[in-house]
Amino acid sequence: MRGKNVSMWLVLAWGVTTLFGNLSGVAAGDDPIAEAESPVPTPRPNGKARIEALASVHDFGVLRASEIKPITVVFEFQNVGTEPLKLLRVHPSCECSAAVPSASDFAPGAKGTLTAHVEPKGISGRQDISILVYTNDPTRPVEEFKVTGTALADWRVIPLVLNFGKVGKGETSTKDISVSSHYREKDTVHRITRLVVEGAGIRAATSEPVLNEHPPEIEGAYEIERPVEVTLSVGDKQGEGKGRLLIATDDPKNPTHVVEIEWTVEGDLASSPEKIFLARTAKRAVSRDMAIESRAGTPFEILGIEVSGTKGSSDLEITEKEITPARKVYSVSANFLPASGDEKRTGTVRFKTNRKDQPVVEIPYTATARR
Repeated sequence: MRGKNVSMWLVLAWGVTTLFGNLSGVAAGDDPIAEAESPVPTPRPNGKARIEALASVHDFGVLRASEIKPITVVFEFQNVGTEPLKLLRVHPSCECSAAVPSASDFAPGAKGTLTAHVEPKGISGRQDISILVYTNDPTRPVEEFKVTGTALADWRVIPLVLNFGKVGKGETSTKDISVSSHYREKDTVHRITRLVVEGAGIRAATSEPVLNEHPPEIEGAYEIERPVEVTLSVGDKQGEGKGRLLIATDDPKNPTHVVEIEWTVEGDLASSPEKIFLARTAKRAVSRDMAIESRAGTPFEILGIEVSGTKGSSDLEITEKEITPARKVYSVSANFLPASGDEKRTGTVRFKTNRKDQPVVEIPYTATARR
């Protein structure tokens, strides 16, 4: 009996020791609830390539266009992943830039460079030139590097070809030219010193400069605009005319700007529009108006109308709409349909008049029909 009691005490002691031993293990951190409540560690790269740019943007600041020279920028990057990084393709956003990487494959931890060459000559305003690098990084398959800055226009002349279009004999017409420049506070402001015209009947004058303190396309600078007004007075000779305007400045880097001037002298009869466009479908034909009008309000007559088209004289249907002594208006529509699909025809409408100095007035047309 005594031997059995000893055995029971030994078993009880072993059980208590085991229990407290297990409890001490829980206190040491084996509790699954305590593990869930502990901070989550930062995940490591899962065996993939990772590109990381050390600097992805280069800003060349605010420069005058004449000061800008070709720019070379070296961008650095690193493969922070655990597998080789591959550069698959490099694509600059404009023809003014090119980029060459130091290699196409980079081992884990290896650094590389992308050398970008930018030639922003001849451009003005805010510049954002992107270079896209396509990689095998699954999280960033396209890495963008940028060259930014502001190029200030030394001189902008708009337009460089001033077209007066069609003018009547003895008429006078006026058009404007915009001459502007961008300046920083430290820059010398230049001016127009002289306007020289080449060609009979052309006059030009400039007025006081206009200050635009915050033009939208530039930062850190202001704009000065110098309006130039060009007046054309033509004689009785019909046909095409040409001339030039030379804009002289006190800027030694841009002393002269040339604007070409063009016009065509017609007779007293003017056509409107100068070219007509027509469309037709199987269900609907769109009609347009054509007008022949005396600029001086002098009566005239239309003796006949001819259509010279791609496939003869049946391309158009023309009917009288409004006829007065000094103005004739006609309604015109396409008069054909293709067997299937689309068809386009072009040609000229010729109005024969009783004017000896202007016996024919022509209006070109383009007609499109769809079955």
